[in-house]
Order: sequence, then C-alpha cells, then structure tokens
Amino acid sequence: MPLIRGTAGRDSLRGTNGRDTIHAMHGNDTIDPGRGPDRVHAGSGADVVYWDQDPLSRGVVDAYVGGQMHETYDPNPYMDRLGGDRLVLGHHAGQHGFRVTFTSSEDGQALDAWGNRLTFQQFERLTTGSGNDVINGALAVLEPERGEPGTVNHVPVHGLDITAGAGNDIIIGSRGNDVIDGGPGNDTIYGGEGSDFIQSSTGNDLIYGGGGIDNIRWGRGNETERVGHDTIYGGETGERGSDILNMWVRDWDGNGVSVTFNSAESGWAMTTVGGGLSTVRFYEFESFWTHEGNDTINGSSAVIGPDNRGVHVNGRWGNDRITGTQGNDTIEGGEGADTLDGGRGNDFISMVQDFYLPLGSPVQPDAQRDVLVVRDGAGFDTIRAFQVGDVRDASGHIIRHGDALNLQGLHDAQGNPVDINDVRVTEIDGHAVLNFPNGERVMLENIRAASLTRPRLIELGLPRPGNPRANEAEAQAAQDAPPAQDVQPARPEAVHGGDEVLARPDQTVRPEMQLARAGARADDPAIGVTCFTAGTLIETPDGPMQVQMLQPGDLVLTRDHGPRPLRWIGRRLLSAAELRLAPQLNPIRIRTGALGQGVPQRDLTVSPQHRVLVRSAIARRMFGADEVLVAAKQLLALDGIEQLQVAQVEYVHILFDGHEIVASDGAWTESLYTGAEALKSLGQAARDEIFALFPELQGSPAPAARPFATGARARQLAARHQRNGKALVSA
Repeated sequence: MPLIRGTAGRDSLRGTNGRDTIHAMHGNDTIDPGRGPDRVHAGSGADVVYWDQDPLSRGVVDAYVGGQMHETYDPNPYMDRLGGDRLVLGHHAGQHGFRVTFTSSEDGQALDAWGNRLTFQQFERLTTGSGNDVINGALAVLEPERGEPGTVNHVPVHGLDITAGAGNDIIIGSRGNDVIDGGPGNDTIYGGEGSDFIQSSTGNDLIYGGGGIDNIRWGRGNETERVGHDTIYGGETGERGSDILNMWVRDWDGNGVSVTFNSAESGWAMTTVGGGLSTVRFYEFESFWTHEGNDTINGSSAVIGPDNRGVHVNGRWGNDRITGTQGNDTIEGGEGADTLDGGRGNDFISMVQDFYLPLGSPVQPDAQRDVLVVRDGAGFDTIRAFQVGDVRDASGHIIRHGDALNLQGLHDAQGNPVDINDVRVTEIDGHAVLNFPNGERVMLENIRAASLTRPRLIELGLPRPGNPRANEAEAQAAQDAPPAQDVQPARPEAVHGGDEVLARPDQTVRPEMQLARAGARADDPAIGVTCFTAGTLIETPDGPMQVQMLQPGDLVLTRDHGPRPLRWIGRRLLSAAELRLAPQLNPIRIRTGALGQGVPQRDLTVSPQHRVLVRSAIARRMFGADEVLVAAKQLLALDGIEQLQVAQVEYVHILFDGHEIVASDGAWTESLYTGAEALKSLGQAARDEIFALFPELQGSPAPAARPFATGARARQLAARHQRNGKALVSA
C-alpha cells in the first residue's frame, strides 16, 4: 500500500491503480489518486482533489479529507470563487453521472454508475463532469464558522458550493446560502431555503429559488452563448425580502434583453444574443436587473394587485428603455443614455444606481443624456440624479449631457397637450416639484425651484405655447433670464388627504401657527406634530421604503402585530417663515447609535413630539414597564440627539388601525397616535378624513401601544441614562 507524501509547497500528486494513502501536507495541491480504494488527506491549503468513475471496479470505497487550514475560502459568487478545498467528480471520466448526497455543507458521499463510493469531508466546493448528475443537499447540516475573519484560516458559515458540468443535472440545495451553477444542459435546480445564488447556463433549465432572498442569474454575459429556453421561480409570491432576477445577456453590438411584465413579479424575457432566440419565463421575483446591453423593459400591461406595488427594475449599463407599470415602481436607468417612463402610480426613478441612498443624498448624474417620460396619470414621481443643462469643461467641451423631459403623452383638463404655461414649479425640502394640470407631479431631487427658469424648462423639453418643438438653441441663449411669472414658488397642496402644505408666509396660516403667534408654550400638545421627516426608511415586508413613498394599503412591519396595512397618510410642509414663528417645530436628529449599539442604523430625524421606544432597566425602575415611549424633544440631554435649524421641513404622518410601533431607520418609533390632544395638531380636513375612517375616535381615543413617559419624568429618564452611560435600548 503506497504512502505518498507532499511537501510544504504546491504539489501535484498522483496515485497508483492500487490502494494508496496520500498525505499532501501544506500548500495548494492538486491530487489525483487514480483507481483503487484510496485514502487522501489534503492537508492545509486550497487543494483540488479528483475522483473519477471506474467501470472496471465494483463496490470500491474511497475516503477523502480536505482540510481546515489556510484555505482563504470566500463563498461570494461575485468574486473569483477561489480558496477552499475543491472536490472534482468526473474530471477524466464522468459521462455516466454521479449521485451525490451531502450530510453537511462540506461532507457527504458520492456514488458512480458502478456502485463505487466516495466519502468526503471538509470540501467547500464541488465540481462535476459531463454526465447527468443528481446532487442532493436537502439534509445537509451547516458547518459552523472557523478561524478569525480576515485571516487565511477563516471559513465563514456557508451553504453548498456546486458547479455542475454538461449534462441534464438535478440539483437540490441546502437550507443555507448556496452557490449553484448548473452548467450546460437541461438542468433542474431547487435552491431550498436560504439566500442562494443560482446561475443558469446553456440548455433549457427549470429553476426554483425557494425561500430566502435569492439571486438568480439568467445568462453569463457571454457574447456568443445562447442561453436557452428557461423557466425560473424566485420564491413565494410577495415574500419578505427581494428575490432578484439578474438578466445578464448582451453582445458586442449592444444587443441586450427585452422584458415584458405580466405582474409586478412575473413575465417573460427574450434575447437573440448568441445567434438564436433565448427566452425565460419568470415568476415570484421582487427585483430585476439587466446588464451591459441596450435593454427594453415594459410593464405597461402588467396586472397590479390591490397593494399597488409595482416593479423594481435596475437597468445597470447600456442605453435602456424602461416603462413602468400602473403601480408604484422603482426604476433605475444606471449608466448610459436611458429613456425612463414610470407609467401610472407614484414612482421612484433614478438616473443612476443608488436606490439604497436616502432622499436628498448627494449623487453624481451619469454623463449621458437620459430622457424622462411623463404621461397622463403619472402620479407623484421622485427623480434622482436628473442633470439640468449640459456641464462643460474649461475648453467648452461637454463632459456631462443634460437630461430631458418627454411630455408628449401629458395633457391638461381639456385634453390639450401641456405646454410651459401649464406647469407650476414648487419646492419641497429643497427639491423642485413640477406640478401639471391633472395632478401629475415630478419631484427633481436636489434641484432648487429657483433654478428652473422658463428658458431652462423649455430647454428641458416643456413645449412653448403653440410651438411644441421649442428651439433649444434659443432657449440656451436665454437660460439666465429671470423667472417667468407663470413659474411660481410653492403653493398650497394636499397630499394623501393630509393637511395643507405651505411654502410661503403670505398664504393660509394653520391654527398651530396662530397659537404660536399668541405665545403658546413650546410643549403645548396642540402645536405638536407627531411624524417622520421625508426620507426616513420604514421597514416593510418588501424591505425598507422611504416614508413619503408609502401609500394607504401598503404593508408595514410592526413590532406587535407583524405586517399591517396603512390606513391614512398625511404630509405637512413647514416653511422658513413658519419655523421662524415657531422654532420649537424644528426637527430633532437622532444620530446613528445614539439610542444604543447600532440604534438607529442611520441618522433618524423626526418631529419634536415623535415618540421613540425606550427599553432599559432605568425605564423599568422609573415607570414599572419594560418599554415606554418618550418624545424626541425630551431626549435632548443625550449625546447624539439635537434639534436642527432648517430652512423648511416636510413631515409625514402614517396611521394604522391602531397605535403601532414601527422600525424607522433601524429604531423602533411610534405611528401617529390618535389621542384627543394629538389630533389637535392636525388640520380640520385631516381630522375629518380620519374620523370618516375611524368614527369611534370621536368618542374615545385608541389605546396607546406603550405607556408614555412625559414631562419632567421623561427628561429625568434621559438624564439618568446620560449620567450612567447606559443605552436607551438594551438587548
């Protein structure tokens, strides 16, 4: 029985046709034991070990052990997938396929067609050959993390890592986060539980993502590879999280993929990349990506559910044309000269890839001219990274093209095409808003209303009266002219049935402002506004959503009752003049980690009366309750909590059937409380609408979700936490 030893370096070791024992020792070794009942100890390092079919043997049992040290294993599928020990089945002979059963994410056994068996341990990666393989990881137990993160000995918790070869394979993933590549052939792949990465390839594949947040990639970005005719399921319809269908097809001529949605989560796509027609039918996905080709994506015929949730599309690179649905879409054009049309609904549209950033974050528009299409019934769309006018260098060369508006499908109340005289320009929290006759609105993030002069609007694409094809050169020459009279500062507006939104001191004054002029106390509940500021991220079953993007009927995750539908949403815009009259209404910022470790997860800004959840031993001793709600203004004694001085602020109320605790920027805070004093902070129109929804509130208020800590006792609570260095939110 030969004993074969390696060295401390990179060895290539080959066994005999007999019974071998191989100790590879250290280094990144390649080991081919050959025929016979062999024993392999790969040792430390990222090793590759082969096992092939043996039609001349029956019932031979081999045993391989990979090793645990110096492997630098990284399961990230977007990296080079190096490191870890790799078991290769059928490198020399595998056309008859293997049956592989995993007992853990690194251990299991394999059988060839002649009954020969391999038991393997501590292999992070599996590769198979050209046969029809059956690989089952449904019962695999996840291996624990090993080694210190950042060291060569680190192996994180991971699922299966499988790369199948040619052949019609059946692959069943584990309960962990698997990386599965079916390879060429007509494969059937089940991801199972966990957040899996699954790669389709040539052939007609059937893929089920299963539970978890899966990323399924259709195509490899290979210019000459035909993908096939595939059917792909992301996971449960409407599940929490976001299954991604990543359509990675393109060629050197810029051809990409054509996508048609049947619903917010289903549809079909086609491409001619690779010299023939390839198609995919997809179901149960929440997010969609395309890549470097010039893609066409159309959701105009999609059937939208009662939650009004639309599609979430990211065009990444290329000159894409994306049309949204009748619902509330999130559309990102990415790099390239894109044409973006939100369709109906209240959409979030970005000219770059940054939808995870909060509203108002600084972003850099791309260098190409994008076109924003606005049609009848468009709703209230928010646009990020819109470039107004060309940007030139010192020599006068254009380095960034300005973006444009296409309003050909937009009409006034009489059915006439809109022109420059039909638009009103207002501003919300530093973002210009274009208001059109039938209620369509477009908010251009980080663009001030004053910069949108009449010539500038014509340059962007707003037609002149009687001349829908305005002369862009003439508009450019006059772009520094003073604003025209019909482009006004902000006017009162009603949003989602909320109170009147003001931006000018010469218009209607709310009751709370009259109280302020009369000398009302700063802590008078009648002038309190209990709400979030625009841009706050609220946790929903579909992931975090900016509060101003939510709609009545949307599901929001609550601390006590799980997903609950919103019943009413209101917005209030306080202008600089109003804040000068009542500076106590300025928002309060709670910096990241100010309430406890990682709480909130990002800076949270709320109204002074907005209550946050406090859970601590101090609160329990003072109030006899594990959790209490405390107004933000009572916490100003704490480090990291401060009242801001802002030019204007937009507050957003959200109301459920009852008082709820919701996750806002990673901190638990309250929804709108409908107690008698709290309702005084709302205008009469808002109260009337709330009473129409909840007539019982006129008699008695809804119960509070938690006890309130108020006044001096609340300030004492904050002071004790500050003095003792204790977190307001303990584990």
